Amino acid sequence: MGASEMNKHNTRHFSLINALIIIGALFCFGHVRADDTIVATDSPAKATDSPAKAINSRTTEKIGFTYTVGANIVSSYLWRGFAVGGLSFQPDFNIGYGGLSIGAWWNIGATDHNFRKFFPEVDVYLRFSRWGFTIDLVHMHYFNSKFFDFSQKSIYGKGNSNNTELHLSYRISDKIPFIVEWYTHIGSEDGYVVDQQGNFLCKALSEGADPTGKSVKRAFSSYLQLGYDFALPYDITIPIRLGMTPWRSRYTQYEGTFAVCCISASIEKVFRFEHFNLKIFGRAMFNPDRVNKDNIIVNLWQRNWQVNQYNSHLNGTLGVGIWL
Repeated sequence: MGASEMNKHNTRHFSLINALIIIGALFCFGHVRADDTIVATDSPAKATDSPAKAINSRTTEKIGFTYTVGANIVSSYLWRGFAVGGLSFQPDFNIGYGGLSIGAWWNIGATDHNFRKFFPEVDVYLRFSRWGFTIDLVHMHYFNSKFFDFSQKSIYGKGNSNNTELHLSYRISDKIPFIVEWYTHIGSEDGYVVDQQGNFLCKALSEGADPTGKSVKRAFSSYLQLGYDFALPYDITIPIRLGMTPWRSRYTQYEGTFAVCCISASIEKVFRFEHFNLKIFGRAMFNPDRVNKDNIIVNLWQRNWQVNQYNSHLNGTLGVGIWL
């Protein structure tokens, strides 16, 4: 996602802690069961990746604990104006007390539709939510980097795919489901190179710039999203999202300043059963930033998956999810 995600490398190996994280997630997914109070929530890191999720919140009123568990399978992994992966399995787990919660969201899937690369991701987050306001601290971990690595190493050509992000949002109410969201990268590979006069040269030293007489500026790449969820009869929802970046950032490859980079519309239907809910959904996403006739739709089955996926400005996905 963004510049670091656009420079993904093959996963060389799984560390012990990475393996334990996946095993723990699968254990939780297979064993947690409880009642079914329905709430609308998203992984903070992925709130722009998929339609708003109708997730079961497991509540024990006497002690105030809540937890959610479930998973989606999507035909394409979409994120903030970009198609960043192919067929993917995306489990999600969250446990909280009152307005404070911790959780993890996984993406386990191929980087393209030919399954040439496999690049798992886990996002862990701490969240506080009250009176419609939500604040999240999110660490997006990629399995070719050290866990909780906050450095800008790949700017210096050494490689670090992880991102750390602060997320703020406000949702008016269930009756007026208008939402405003703000995301800012605060620790990761997220910068560009300028000369002594402060003029932009390139997005990172690893792109080939000579560091002599030049410096790296942290971009604090940010993303503003406005959205509204239209509720229809029969548990059908149509979420609409408009995403933009306010200044030079990874969402425009550090070229230019303000840009609208994501317009999306989704449709989802929830089927409610005694012990679980089943959700089916579809999403169309358009990135109007620097679009032209050559990049509006790009063949994702061609060989150069990185160029083709991230340059395709019109994308879509279909998915199905189960929430216990």
